Amino acid sequence: MIKIVGIKLLKTMLILIGIEVFVFVLMIIFLMSDEPTNPIGRFLYLSLKYVLGFPLVLINEEYPFFLSSKNMPGQMIPLVLFNNLIQAVLIFGVRNMFKK
Repeated sequence: MIKIVGIKLLKTMLILIGIEVFVFVLMIIFLMSDEPTNPIGRFLYLSLKYVLGFPLVLINEEYPFFLSSKNMPGQMIPLVLFNNLIQAVLIFGVRNMFKK
């Protein structure tokens, strides 16, 4: 039972990481234009920060702080993985709550 839950949790985490990478790449593509503020790029930035950054964005408004800085800090990867683990547990819990 625990092994199945762990596999499902890992699968959910990998899907969330894939979505984050996809949105991050799209954001870079849309923001690399000559326009002052691209609305699609701004929407992708806000969704990456507030939707995909939930729940750590509630604790630290600067999360994910690597979006606004020019260089990526060393603690970015553990924070993103920790945030995705929290999101996967929340999704898994809500999904199990509605199944019962």
